[in-house]
Formats: sequence, structure tokens, C-alpha cells
Amino acid sequence: MKSKKILCVLCFSLFGLWSCNQDLRFSGSPQVSKLMDPPVIDPIDPVKTEYLKNQGVCAADSSTQVTSCMKCPIPPPPVQAPQLSFKAQALLEIMSRACQVPNKSDPDNYIAPTREAILAQINRCSPSLYKDTTATSAQNSLIQSLVKDSDTLRRKMFGNLWYNPPYSDNFETFFGLDVGEARGLICYRNSGVSGAIYDAGYYNSPDSFNYRMPKEYVQANQIREDLKNCLTESTSHPWVKQPDPPPKTCRFESISGLSGEPIQEQVKLWLSQGWTVSIEASSLPNDPDYGPPPPSNQNQCLPLTTTEELKGMQGALKAAAYICR
Repeated sequence: MKSKKILCVLCFSLFGLWSCNQDLRFSGSPQVSKLMDPPVIDPIDPVKTEYLKNQGVCAADSSTQVTSCMKCPIPPPPVQAPQLSFKAQALLEIMSRACQVPNKSDPDNYIAPTREAILAQINRCSPSLYKDTTATSAQNSLIQSLVKDSDTLRRKMFGNLWYNPPYSDNFETFFGLDVGEARGLICYRNSGVSGAIYDAGYYNSPDSFNYRMPKEYVQANQIREDLKNCLTESTSHPWVKQPDPPPKTCRFESISGLSGEPIQEQVKLWLSQGWTVSIEASSLPNDPDYGPPPPSNQNQCLPLTTTEELKGMQGALKAAAYICR
């Protein structure tokens, strides 16, 4: 009876110990925790693609090689319109020589004007105001003869009687001005051009009122109107040389790396901003539009106009672009 009581006390004690401490440990068994920490897993770093970017200012001599198929050319500054048309320049060269030829009609104490003085009279006779016309072979021959060192023809036309066909006719129809008028207007500085210019047929016609001019004289009177206008402008609004426009500055940018979204986005941005773009690729799609594949030791280089042309390109790429402003 006594042994039973002792057993009950031991059992009760053991039960109380279990209820107070639920971590029951058994000799020879591993330690176990009811609330286990979550396992720690090392993250796997994604493969990083490095993109090399470059940018700069294009060399002034257009030598900057952006890709193997594209340089960065510096556009030349725009060519300004010449001060004088060819017709006005020819008149200047002829009259600067012809005014030196003496004539019995010269006023007393006549001094021939300098080339600079004649230029001042016609300084606004530009290609837009004193328009060029295609010279006939006879007109061209006349111009060349009148600007030569020999003054044989100049003395014949400007040193004697003004009317010497066919030379005077060719002069009139090309410049819209007869020889006598040219001498008075430019050499003597008489009043400006007025009225029309007529061929010999007009003066010999029995009915000059209904006379129809030959087409070359119709054109000559159109030229004459231009001459009137440019002479007026030369006095009222003399020509002033405009400063040469500054040369354009060009910039380039490039991105190199494996084909992917960064290159596509950069090309898209360049194209949207008006850059000139090309791409260098180590491999291209098997497409006849791209031409034969490059040798194994060379890259293929192509101009780009859309991002569609990037599709199918694999491997290492170099996209580059330039723009001039």
C-alpha cells in the first residue's frame, strides 16, 4: 500500500513537470524546437549585361569614325548668294574697260569711272533682281571678246558710232540696254533707264504701232525692267555684305553591348530626335535584305532608319549616331 502511494506521487510530479515545461528532453535525442526559424536561402544574382556608352564632338575635318560604315561629316556652311548675277558681273567687267575707251561724244574733262564706282551703281543687281538668262553663242562670244585684253571690239563699239550690228544687237538683247545708253548711264552717270528697247525692224516698219517685236527683244525688255529695278535698289538700299554663318557643330553618341532592350530604346530615341544612326553587329538575321554574311573576322555594319531593323540581331552590337546643329 505504501509503495502505491509513492508511485502516485512520482506520477503526479512528473505530470506537473510536463505541464510547466513543454520542452521535454530525452537523453540521446536531438534538441527540437516547436517554433522553427524559416530557412535562409542565398539569392542568385541575375547575369548583369554591361553597356559601354560613349559620346563627343565630331572633328572639324569630318574624320570621326562613328562606326565602320559611318563617319560624322561636318556640313559646310551654306553658300551665300553672290552679290551680282552673271549678267551684272559681265556688265561690270565690260563697262569698267569700255569706259576707258575715248569717244568724241565724251563730255569735257571726262574721267572714266573706276571699277569700284561702277560696282556701286549696280551693287544690288543680284541673281534675284537682275536675273540671268542663257546666253546664245553669239552673245557669249561678244562678252568674251569685250573683256579680253585686246580692245579692238571695245573701240569699235564704244569709241565710234553706237550701233554696230550684229554686236550691238547681241549686247542689247543680253543686257536689256543699248550701247549708247550703257555709255551714258555708266560712264557719264546720266539719268536711269527709261522706255523700251527696240530692234531695227521697228524703226524701219511702216506701221510701228502694230509692229510685233521678235521674241529676243520681248525678252530683252523683261531684262530691261529687271535692270531698272536693281539700279533703283542699288541707290536706295545699297548692298551690305552679310556675316558668314557659323559652321554647324556635330555630336556623336554610341552604345555597345549584347543585343537587348537598352540598345533598342537608345536607337528608338535617336531616331525620334532626328539623329543619323548605324549599327555594327557580329551576327545578323539570315535575311537576303542584309546582304551576304560578313567574313568571320569582320562585323556587318548597316544604317538604321527604324527599330524594326534591329529584330533578329544577336550577340555583341554597337549602335552609334550623330546629329548636326
